[in-house]
Amino acid sequence: MILAKTSAALSVLALAVLANAPASAQNSGWYVGGNGGLSAAKIDDQRIATDLLDGGFTTSAIKNDERTGGFKLYGGYRFDRYFALEGGYFNLGRFGFTADTLPAGALLGSARFQGMNFDAVPMLPITDRFFLFGRIGANYAWARDRFSGEGAVNVMDPSASKSGGNYKYGFGIEYDLTEHFGTRLEAERYRVDDAVGNRGEIDLVSLGVLYRFGGPSAPAPTRMAAVMASPVWVAPETTVELQPVVQPELAPRPDIVFVFEQLHFRFDSSAITEESRVILKRSILVLQSRPATTVRLAGYASAAGTQEYNRKLSERRAKAVEAYLITYGSIAPQRLAIIGYGDSRPEEVETTPTDIDSNAAHANMRVRFEVIVD
Repeated sequence: MILAKTSAALSVLALAVLANAPASAQNSGWYVGGNGGLSAAKIDDQRIATDLLDGGFTTSAIKNDERTGGFKLYGGYRFDRYFALEGGYFNLGRFGFTADTLPAGALLGSARFQGMNFDAVPMLPITDRFFLFGRIGANYAWARDRFSGEGAVNVMDPSASKSGGNYKYGFGIEYDLTEHFGTRLEAERYRVDDAVGNRGEIDLVSLGVLYRFGGPSAPAPTRMAAVMASPVWVAPETTVELQPVVQPELAPRPDIVFVFEQLHFRFDSSAITEESRVILKRSILVLQSRPATTVRLAGYASAAGTQEYNRKLSERRAKAVEAYLITYGSIAPQRLAIIGYGDSRPEEVETTPTDIDSNAAHANMRVRFEVIVD
């Protein structure tokens, strides 16, 4: 069986992305996934006819099976929002042909391809949830050919197999459905050799899902004990002020709280958004300018969901902020304490808890930087 360079055009489906959809997955970490789709190859009919003619047969018709199902399983490590390394297993399926001959007979052939690959995957974020990516790498493929004859055609060597390395490349899009789950649509081209000495290319267009295990973990925090003498704190290189917070009557606090930053999250997510990164960079400057000060990172949630779930979600949000400050700001873990209040201390009262798009719900999906004065 002969595989020639395919001329099939590969297209990428455009995804509609909401303008207000923030949060992406963690910037780095391990992930696994799987894709399934359509494999395509070009069978060289002229070469088959020539080979049959050398054996004394005239080809009257050739029927090709150049489309089949294919899939791949993969795992990788994402270093940041812009680059990942990925490896896995692929199965490009089975291709075949039937060549009718004179004198009366037929030659039947098929080939299967599977193997392993390792790719570099550069990524281009369009939004926090939508990425374009490319891939270039190497594959090690196993090819298994089968031939049989009918009528006057007699096949002397009915089977052959071969393995070898070659290159591959492709491109695609990724859309993050949640903090951990995403979906991909991609097109790839695999350079392969069949088992009888022919070289060709197989295209795989596939759709799949991936699961991210999350970003780097942070050291466990210690409890803080901070006293601040003045309600105004101006850092040398910033214009940030701490302002007393007037607590809602429905949720009074026993201490005086000074808040110098507050950032928000999307519904049911603890992923850091692009808008929050701007706030966190400013907060890092404040914390670096006051190395003796410790803060409490207080996480909150909207009213949708159970109290226990919301408490755990608010803790995850606080831990995500803590991890960012430690990783990107080199803030000592001993200066940070985390607490999750869930929906017990809302910024605004949610008259309709099931309305997750209300202004009150968005106001409550937050983490506050708090300095406590007992």
